[in-house]
Amino acid sequence: WRKKNICQLTCYQKGYGYAGDICCNADKKIRVPQPLPMPSSPAPMPSSPDPTPMPSKQRHCIDCTDIGNPWMQDMNEACEDSDFIGRKCIQNETWRKNKYCQATCYKEGLGYEEDVCCTNK
Repeated sequence: WRKKNICQLTCYQKGYGYAGDICCNADKKIRVPQPLPMPSSPAPMPSSPDPTPMPSKQRHCIDCTDIGNPWMQDMNEACEDSDFIGRKCIQNETWRKNKYCQATCYKEGLGYEEDVCCTNK
């Protein structure tokens, strides 16, 4: 579930958000700071329809760029069409340093540390 961010927003709203997630809910952008312990048995659903959000720092979103690395630029390869995204974004030091494909990486759940990109959903 965690690898594919299945039920990402619902899990967050129920208090079981994935580490590093930023969920937008009622104009709030919230980053889940660390992994939550997994219960040994399924916990009963909370009776309150509006659970208290997890404590975290609120961050304002920024307009992120979507500029690929030099090779991508030379080849006119758009970030959103690149096969590099899944294996480069936060996994590659050079990509992290230069924030290549910042917006696409963020949209794919591979955003750079501290980035909260504004998105038009």
